[in-house]
Amino acid sequence: MERINKLVIDSTAALSDLCEFATEFPTDKSPYHFSAANNHRHAYTAVYDFLFAQRRFEPLIVGEIGILDNNSMNAWRAYFPNARLFGFEFSPDRIDSAKRQRLPAAQYAQIDVSSRESIFDALNAASVTFDVLIDDSTHLFDHQINVVGVGLNFLRPGGVLVVEDVFRNWDESRYRDALRPYYQYFSSGYLVETNHDYASSEGNMEPYYNNDKLLVLFRNTSAVRREHPSRDLNRTLLSRALTEGKIEVTELAAPLVVSPPCRYEDGVAGARGYVVTHLNCKPIERPEFTTVYCGSAAAGRPTGAISDILRDGTRLINRRWSELSAMYRIWQDGPRSDVVGFNHYRRYLSFSLDHDEPMVTIARDDIRVVENACYDSEVISRVGQNYCIVAKPQRLGGRVPDTYASWHIGSDYELMRRLAVERYPHLAAEFDQQLVRDDMYACNLFFLCWADFDDLCKVWFSVLGDFCSEVKWPRGDLYQNRDVAFLSEGLFDVWVRTKQKAGLELDERTTILIQ
Repeated sequence: MERINKLVIDSTAALSDLCEFATEFPTDKSPYHFSAANNHRHAYTAVYDFLFAQRRFEPLIVGEIGILDNNSMNAWRAYFPNARLFGFEFSPDRIDSAKRQRLPAAQYAQIDVSSRESIFDALNAASVTFDVLIDDSTHLFDHQINVVGVGLNFLRPGGVLVVEDVFRNWDESRYRDALRPYYQYFSSGYLVETNHDYASSEGNMEPYYNNDKLLVLFRNTSAVRREHPSRDLNRTLLSRALTEGKIEVTELAAPLVVSPPCRYEDGVAGARGYVVTHLNCKPIERPEFTTVYCGSAAAGRPTGAISDILRDGTRLINRRWSELSAMYRIWQDGPRSDVVGFNHYRRYLSFSLDHDEPMVTIARDDIRVVENACYDSEVISRVGQNYCIVAKPQRLGGRVPDTYASWHIGSDYELMRRLAVERYPHLAAEFDQQLVRDDMYACNLFFLCWADFDDLCKVWFSVLGDFCSEVKWPRGDLYQNRDVAFLSEGLFDVWVRTKQKAGLELDERTTILIQ
């Protein structure tokens, strides 16, 4: 964006559902809230309804910084029935009190908005990116700028960041000047002066006087860039040390933290395709694909090639996570790209008009056929927030859970399903359908826009990380040791069908299997 605009809204003639919820659970966000203890009332609820009504019933991620007595969280719970709520508060006593209310699908954490580090740690620990993030904390200028500067890292593209209670007598140019370095990360922004005949914002001390104003910012798709002058040299030294065995690689049974990838500086336009292999070989010769060498193949990879080892020297155990160890590496360390795609050294998506069945088998001697069929720049350029490319569903020999149990430990599927629904209630409907379905989007082959890849990875690594914390490994035989890899396919199937129901178009492609 190039500027922060100004709006003046009078909502005296408006009465929204949120106005009523914020009166039922008394909060000063509503001009209809009357209290003998606090007669402070803002005209925000109608404005919020105008902003959010279209997406109100979606499975959004909503966060509020500053929960006071938890009434606003109760109002958001009523207004956003399918959302996950995150409340952040400085006072441990208020957090404990809020937790005792047992609000469904709500989590709480401590935060200190005077510290950018505290803001980052609190939002990062939530392991999500937000559709809506609201600051209703101290109302102090420097703290509000802290929230914007750090919070933008945790907003999804199209997400909304709102700073409440901006004082009307403060010079608006202070905000424009302080936020100018962040303009590049937002598509638009507004200072919204809110008026209502019943609003009451008078008093003789902060924060109770004349602060009926909102700062509303809309996140764009720009990756946050933080280049360090010695970045490239450091990476070269790290790669050399890993290759030569001079530093120890720590294998993780599960992700240490599910953190947003936008905190890393890399960003490239266009599509990036990857081929995952655990063998010391270059799978195919196409300039559009980068090979990611995983597990034991990482040590012997060609000079300059990438592996599943993160910059901090850790990686997921490839024997358990299979191709997801490479996906975790790209998601965490980048480079972030507009579109990201993954193939397997033996399985590729086909763009050939000659292929229309779910899977075709091609001999390794005919590798040139694969190279000619596995990429189409025109088709891949269509990938965006409303369009993705996936492998056609594979027909199974029975229902998904029964088929899984015939090869693996059946209780693992039930555990994964329970953990997923606990974290992501909006996936429950498709999990119910999966119980009776006899086909599945398998193999984890896709081309997704980065926002969808980010969302998928959060689901994968949070749910499967929970699974790993409850199931000891190794499991006793080589096949069962890949428990997480096989479970990830069922989780991907549910995720992509849920996205399809929400409007994502699936371009289904044949899987090429190399024998």
